[in-house]
This record gives sequence, C-alpha cells and structure tokens, in this order.
Amino acid sequence: MVFLVSCPASVSWAEWIWPSPVQHLVLYPTGEDHQLTAEPRRVVYTALIGRYEQLNEQPVALETDIEFICFTDDEQLTSKTWNIRLITPRFPLDTIRSARYLKVRGPEILGDYDETLWIDNSVRLRATPNLLLDEWLRETDLAIPGHSWRTSVIGEFDAVAADGYDDPSRVYEQLIHYSTIVPAVLEEVPYWTALLARRRTSEVDAAMQLWWDHLLRYSRRDQLSVNFALRSSEVAVTRMVLDNSSSLWHEWPIRVDRKWDVTRDRMTSALRIPSAEIGRLENELAAIRADQSNLMAECQVLKEEVLEANELAASFQSSASWKLTAPIRRVLSLFHPR
Repeated sequence: MVFLVSCPASVSWAEWIWPSPVQHLVLYPTGEDHQLTAEPRRVVYTALIGRYEQLNEQPVALETDIEFICFTDDEQLTSKTWNIRLITPRFPLDTIRSARYLKVRGPEILGDYDETLWIDNSVRLRATPNLLLDEWLRETDLAIPGHSWRTSVIGEFDAVAADGYDDPSRVYEQLIHYSTIVPAVLEEVPYWTALLARRRTSEVDAAMQLWWDHLLRYSRRDQLSVNFALRSSEVAVTRMVLDNSSSLWHEWPIRVDRKWDVTRDRMTSALRIPSAEIGRLENELAAIRADQSNLMAECQVLKEEVLEANELAASFQSSASWKLTAPIRRVLSLFHPR
C-alpha cells in the first residue's frame, strides 16, 4: 500500500516539516481503485418502481450534506428529503427486476460517486450516512449485514419457495445448480441486502455484475444469489453483525401505505404460465366437446330406436289379428284394472 502525504492548506510547509508536525499529518491511500481525496464523494440511494407504496422519508438527510437520491417511475412523486430522479424502468413489465437493477448496478449508474449506500425503501436510517460509511467501509470496499434470523442460504430458498415469492421452477433450478457447483454456499448464513455499503472498485463492479447476471438468469430474489456471487468473485466483503429489525444504524420495516394486493396480484400473475393455462383450458374444452358429441350420438340412437318402436307398434295395432282380439282384451281388462 502506497500513501500520499498531504500538507493541510492552513499550514505552511515550514511549519509542517519542522517541529511536531504529527497533528497535521493526513495519509491518503493511493492505487488504481482509490481516489486521491480526503473527502470521498458519497451518495445514499433507493428505488421506488411500480407505485406500490409511498416513499419513506429520511429525517437524517437533513443532518448531512450527502445527497439522497430516489429513482422512480412515478411522475407525481415528491419528497422533502430525497432528490427525485425520474427514470423509465429497465423492464416495463417487470418492476421488481427493474428495481433490482438499480439496487445491484447502482454504483456503476452513479459513476460520479466514490462510495454509495443503498437502502430499501422500507429502511429508515437512524445514523447519518457519514458515520455509517466511515464505520462500515473502514477496512473494506463492500459491507453487507448478515441475516439475523435465517441460518442458511438453503433456508432462504425454502422460504422463497414456500411463500410463493417467485416462480418455483426457477427457484428450484437455481437451487439445483448451486448445489451442484458450490454446495457449501447453501450452508452459509445469507446476507441481508436491505443495506449495501460499497466503494467503487473494479473488484466490487465485477462482483455486482455477476450478481446481476444471476438475477437475470435465475430468481429475482436477490438474497438467493448474493452469497454465490460474492463467493465466486475476488471481492473482499465485510459481514456486518446487527439485528435486521433495529440497530444503531437503522430501523426496519417502515412501510408507508404499501398496497399488498397490488404486489400480490402482480406476483400471482408472474407465477402463471399463460401458454400452459391456455393449453389446459383448450384440453378441457376439447374433452367437453367430445363428451357432448358422444351424448348427441347416443341421443340420436335412442331417437331412432323410439321411432322404430313406434312404427312397429303402429303396424301391429293396424293388423287384422289385433283388431279381432280387441273384445278379448276388453274382457281381460275388467279383471286386471290398471
């Protein structure tokens, strides 16, 4: 590690290099992926795509000069604490994956910043992002909290499948692939990705790209793929130990008028396979029509049999023998009334 020695502007070189300059010494790490600046350019950001809930305000934004950016497709959205940036969703019919793109690839999109802090809209910060980023990125370029109650990645897979958060076939395919390639990753404690602290480096960018690739190929539930992506990349990550619901840094969940029926309906629709549903209905209709044809054929046969029986009865009643025996039948009917 190479360090750049800087003399503060308020101190002359003569004062700085002679007696007792220690209090003025500032060291800046240098290298390909580090900016030579004492104050990294920082930003907090989130995304609200699909208008399924209201934006969660962040009171700590008023206590810092760090910018808070919210990406959204809601033209009517306003905020007292967020800088609203209107965008077109990357996948107009898949708002969930569109938001995931901003979450995972945010540092690349926000290329003017050295350090980024992603927070889910349901998270409210308690500490200023200055303090959080100073602490979390003290000795690393990537810091993510661990899941505080899920004990394994395979447990996360089970929860996603059981609760119907994504297409079960895609979830199970991903599980099978991971268990074949790196089975040990399924035994790791999953990360909790509602908070992501990142410094822009080539290693972090590569890890985020791999994570995004898996979100496109497999389930859009990002906590299923993040462990695999980080384990498979060269990036060093610090796992922050904290209670996911409440810590010195945050509180969660803070939900503002979430339209559960909207998100549920969208997910239900996403889980349907339209072509398979149409095929099932077509098969049922074909079976009904076949049954109908069989019934109509049977009815025709019965009609023909009834017609033949009526014709036979009519011909019999018009015969001479039937007429000659009429008196006998009348006498017999007296003894055998109907």
